[in-house]
Amino acid sequence: MRDLPSKNFPRLDSSDILFLGKAVSKEEIKTALFCTFPLKAPKIDVFRAFLFQTQWNLVRDVVCEWIQNVFNGQAINPYLDNTLIVHIPKSISPVSFAHFRLINLCTVLYKLVIKLIANHFRVVFPKIIAPEQVGFIAGRNITDNFFFAQEVIHSMRCKQKRRKWMAMKIDLEKAYDRVFPCKSYRVRSDRHPAYGIKL
Repeated sequence: MRDLPSKNFPRLDSSDILFLGKAVSKEEIKTALFCTFPLKAPKIDVFRAFLFQTQWNLVRDVVCEWIQNVFNGQAINPYLDNTLIVHIPKSISPVSFAHFRLINLCTVLYKLVIKLIANHFRVVFPKIIAPEQVGFIAGRNITDNFFFAQEVIHSMRCKQKRRKWMAMKIDLEKAYDRVFPCKSYRVRSDRHPAYGIKL
């Protein structure tokens, strides 16, 4: 155990916690909305970001008030946090889940709330995420792990003096590419019936 690094795990300081808990401004909401692709994918309520962007002068006060209320603790209406998971085929005749791409269809307002939370985390996370963590982090690539693993194996071979080393290989395949036979179940039936797979 003496070979483990002695420094403690990184922590958020009080200024970071205050930053994460601060109220969102109308300017932040507008920036998040206008960074959203206007026609990228249809939403579950058929309203796209394009509608909110082009009619911003009309909907600005209502949208900003609703989002600020959510950040102050108001519950999100169940209709607005409804998300539909859709399988888009990657090939002409898909035969397994590996041949599909999953997308989530959600309302623009719900997506805005999530985007604002992510924007706040984006400022704080670099302080607590180690350089070795590369997956799903902007500016880092999960394939960097291969080079890191090669360096570790090389070091293990060069430093064999009275030490027993062990390397572990972890499968990088996406979890939803491997789905076993299972039961179908109803996800949501109030307004938008959808069926899903119970894993």
